[in-house]
Amino acid sequence: MIALTKPGRIINTASMAAKQDGSLPRRLRREQVAVLGLTQAMAFELAPHGIRVNCVCRDSSRRPCKHANSRGRPNYAALTPTRASDVDRRHAAARLETPNDVAKVVAFLASDDAEFITGEAISVNGGAFMD
Repeated sequence: MIALTKPGRIINTASMAAKQDGSLPRRLRREQVAVLGLTQAMAFELAPHGIRVNCVCRDSSRRPCKHANSRGRPNYAALTPTRASDVDRRHAAARLETPNDVAKVVAFLASDDAEFITGEAISVNGGAFMD
């Protein structure tokens, strides 16, 4: 049994792969979808104990591992300004996400302002994928 003196918050993170169609490798999508399922199951089980569980799905277009070198290692130099501008065209916000964009959503979900939000997967992707 869980005994809490004040409400708790759990915030999971996933990439937009969890919400996208099957365009990504099957293994990666399966892992991300599992995070969403875990979030919803935990939200259901822990709500009676005052614990809110949510997930933040961030855009994965800036991750260097999408641009791996020939050895499969992340190539941090591969995300050139030209490539970044190509990604920008995909986003309604016309820019790539920053860590601060994600941090603001996490801070909101952890705050009392989000006291009636649980079991949700919030997209932080500048409008690249809308659901």
